[in-house]
Amino acid sequence: MTYADCQEIPRAGFRDWEYRAGNGRISMGTFRITCQLAGDIANTYGLGKRERSAIEYSQEEAGRPISRTRSIPILDITGNKVDRWLNFVQSFRPI
Repeated sequence: MTYADCQEIPRAGFRDWEYRAGNGRISMGTFRITCQLAGDIANTYGLGKRERSAIEYSQEEAGRPISRTRSIPILDITGNKVDRWLNFVQSFRPI
């Protein structure tokens, strides 16, 4: 998602993503993904087929969140890339 956003808005810089589990009841933390990191990940793993994803975008003080469903290419995490990806996500911490 961050990679796609950065392609649409080159000066975006980063995106903060709040991840939740348990149907939204359990906060897993907020993760900052810079455009540079998103580009590095896309180049390292490659992009695969597109997948529809529902995303809720915060408007901060400007109003209620906006929900959008977008078609975003998923990462091609296959074969020998799986272990490298698992190592990366296990070390990636919330802000």
